[in-house]
Amino acid sequence: MLIQKRLTVQRKILIAVLVVIMIGAGIFAWLQYSAPTSLPATNTFDTLSGLSVRPIPDVKTDIVHDQRLLDTLPFGTGRFTEQPTITPRDSAIPISPQKIRVHDPSIGGVLVIFWELPDDHGADGIRVYRSTVAQQGSFNLVSEIDSNESYYEDETAVNGTQYYYIVKTCKRSGTQTSSDDTPFCGSKLQARESENTTSYAGIATDSVAPDAPANVTLGNIGDGSSVMVKWENPQNDDFSHVAIYRSDIPGVRGTQVITNLKDVTEYTDKNLIADIAYYYVVVAVDTSGNESIGFLYLTSGNRNPFAPIAF
Repeated sequence: MLIQKRLTVQRKILIAVLVVIMIGAGIFAWLQYSAPTSLPATNTFDTLSGLSVRPIPDVKTDIVHDQRLLDTLPFGTGRFTEQPTITPRDSAIPISPQKIRVHDPSIGGVLVIFWELPDDHGADGIRVYRSTVAQQGSFNLVSEIDSNESYYEDETAVNGTQYYYIVKTCKRSGTQTSSDDTPFCGSKLQARESENTTSYAGIATDSVAPDAPANVTLGNIGDGSSVMVKWENPQNDDFSHVAIYRSDIPGVRGTQVITNLKDVTEYTDKNLIADIAYYYVVVAVDTSGNESIGFLYLTSGNRNPFAPIAF
């Protein structure tokens, strides 16, 4: 009986020991699974910079092993990305202009080129090149201006023609100094220019009407069938000619009776019907075909029942 009790106690002790061993093995396995793999302690030597570089740990293989956590990581490549960066630059070459754009103000014969430069651009001047084709090697220098400027007005553009522009910064060489003859970047051959080659296109258009003819007057010739129309031409640079419209209905622009009146300031309208009130509109036309505002005028000898109407 005593021997049997001893065997029972020994079995219980053995079972308890086995349970403790199994629990310990489970804890050890869990620690091995959850603990991060130790990172390499040694540094590698960068032969280019001469500096010791510590290897960058891989998030997926070196630190996190739980796929549930990996699914929540924001890293696209699985590596740390917050690293300082720098791009080597030759200080002898000025920084290229940025945000270059060509604007058409629609006033005819003008294109405006804009750009931006950082405060530390290091340039002495700006050079604007122009061409009617985008091919490299076909651009001609049209202007050189101070580096503090941020735009250039090309007032030699022909309406309807597409132009291409390249805007470069330039810097005087170490042996050059500014003078009255070379106030910006000096000799074109010796000055250093920015390396940008992208061109930007623009077409000049004109949507601005010229001034209306002034001092328009109407007078009867006296033959019962003719009216004399007189005016003063506007002084706009792009003024082309005068056109005259006639109607026998108040408030109606009517039919064009004459155009291309360039170097004259009067016109005789013939073959009219006596005792009929005629209404005239005299307009100026510019080289782009824009017509000025027109006013309705009544032939003399008839009472105008309303104020002049603008067209």
